[in-house]
Amino acid sequence: MRSLLSVLNKCISFFLLSRSVVVLGRKNNIHRPKSLSLPSSFIRIPYGGADAVTTDDAAVLSAKEGEKKEETITTPSSENTSTTTEAATTTTDENTNDDTTTEEKNKYTFSLFQDGDGSEEDEDGIPARYIRMQKGNREKAKVALHKTLEWRKEHDVDTILSRSNTWFELCKEFQPHFFLGHDTTDHIIFVQRPGFTKFEMLPYVKPDNLLLHYCYIMEYCWNILNTSTENNGGQTTMTAILDLAKVKLRSARDMLYFVRQFVSMMSHHYPQRSYKTLIINSPTWFSMIYKVIQPLLRESTKLKISILTRGTKQQQLMKELLGDDIDENLLNGTEYNGW
Repeated sequence: MRSLLSVLNKCISFFLLSRSVVVLGRKNNIHRPKSLSLPSSFIRIPYGGADAVTTDDAAVLSAKEGEKKEETITTPSSENTSTTTEAATTTTDENTNDDTTTEEKNKYTFSLFQDGDGSEEDEDGIPARYIRMQKGNREKAKVALHKTLEWRKEHDVDTILSRSNTWFELCKEFQPHFFLGHDTTDHIIFVQRPGFTKFEMLPYVKPDNLLLHYCYIMEYCWNILNTSTENNGGQTTMTAILDLAKVKLRSARDMLYFVRQFVSMMSHHYPQRSYKTLIINSPTWFSMIYKVIQPLLRESTKLKISILTRGTKQQQLMKELLGDDIDENLLNGTEYNGW
């Protein structure tokens, strides 16, 4: 993942520096799609599943509870006995719900430290991937780990899966990305398709919201979807696929800020998570730029990257790594229904 995004970031940066005229981006006359509906609370995501409430829902429920309490207080004294019984029952129910809510939140609260990550055996409690990231330099690894812990605290990352992700559907519609099972070596597959980004939605999807959404996705990946510690020395890694079908150079400036922020987040706070990087359906211009920036990449990064164009070679390599059951839309660079 880190290597994939680093390559994309450097390619876009190189292009912008080599072209001193502003020929990228889109005009400002962007209109909101008619099919896009954006109420203040439009999606509900776990922890509570279908019963989870957003901020607006919580406010409504709070107001209703206030009305109920007022009704209880103004009940005539002749009904005090029944009122007291009802109030006690309500209090018991509320306490039970609070306990359930707390239990659900705790269930979806995750620390940076995981079983089998090497931190328990390490004298300084440093996960092995941070030491590998710094090539064995323990002092640098300590600093990197401390920065990640501070970042997680600042953004409350440990509990991100226990909160409603109100941007989930919007971010998925804006820039298609999804998990595609496991490859033939049992690494989880994560696909991104920037060529199908709906730039007309930019006024409604801010980069910071998209970045936080991807943080949500990564936490879900490593804490819920795949918790195996069998590969990569006790730490799971992923096969990342960047589908460049339909990517146009004119959209590079629109993507640049987010790509840089995403690369920084993945590099610093989710290190050593990449197993293979497949850049598929790549256009001619990408290959030319990659030849220029390739010398700037670490050898370990270059070994993980495969740049493929549509055709027999791409299809053969994809099937070797991912298996025979590959959706033709991915191979051909066409859009999935509903994505």
